[in-house]
Amino acid sequence: MKGDGNSFNEVFVAIKKYCSMQKKLAKIDCFQSIARDARIPVDKLPLYLNHLQDLGLIKYSMDGEKFIHLTSFGNKHESLIKD
Repeated sequence: MKGDGNSFNEVFVAIKKYCSMQKKLAKIDCFQSIARDARIPVDKLPLYLNHLQDLGLIKYSMDGEKFIHLTSFGNKHESLIKD
């Protein structure tokens, strides 16, 4: 079940984990922790985040005020659908 195709799902699950730990704020800035949990290099994380944002599951910024939060669409999903 490991592999590049599943890495998007692992990143999404890690984001959901960290967002659920900060329910009141609904945003996080723990990019290194997400990369570590998803077992991907931190410098590759923007690739995954861009894709998840394009799918409408998250909103994020790594510039200035750093944050990641789930959209209402992202909140409805526990994981991504496998291709």
